[in-house]
Amino acid sequence: GVQTCALPIFEDPSEPVRKVTVSSSCVILKNYWEMLPPSETAELLTALMNKCAKDKKAPMVRAAVAEGFGWILQNPLSHPTMEAVLPQTAELLNDRVPLVRAAFISLLNSVSRRRGVSVSSIASNDSLLLRLAQRLVDARHVANAEGDRVDVKAYVVERQLLCVRDDPVHPRPGGGPARIELRRALLSLVEHLFVDVAHDHARLLV
Repeated sequence: GVQTCALPIFEDPSEPVRKVTVSSSCVILKNYWEMLPPSETAELLTALMNKCAKDKKAPMVRAAVAEGFGWILQNPLSHPTMEAVLPQTAELLNDRVPLVRAAFISLLNSVSRRRGVSVSSIASNDSLLLRLAQRLVDARHVANAEGDRVDVKAYVVERQLLCVRDDPVHPRPGGGPARIELRRALLSLVEHLFVDVAHDHARLLV
């Protein structure tokens, strides 16, 4: 089966080889989901989720998992299974490498466009924005303390969270006036911090 070929290569010492294997495995799952034995699918997804998504020394591999899971979601038959798998990869949202975070945020955007899986099953709306705000604050403090230039590209990656349809930019009915106001306040904070950081970056370049 496909897992028999892929699993040993997930251990290959070459990061590019592992990345290609992850991507290829996800393409196979997307295209042949209904034809693969459930046991093989489960074994492959378990390896992708527990091994490849946690490959600490290989950001390209971690990013490939998030990207590949987005491809798998293109097959509606995968949605019941992926709804249980995706929350196990939520830690990629806080990955130290912008490439990985960008891939995971892209995955969240893909999830928001699917009916079979919800973003809130992976991370709540409020937690997404709170993490974004905290990341901006923490990174700003580190940059100021060390006198380094602010990595604006990293902030652009984080701001993509605001495009996720389940985000507080589009509060859902039933949240209550106070809850909606809190979300708007958090959004204003994020926007203010981003503009402030961009200004500091421009000043450092002078």
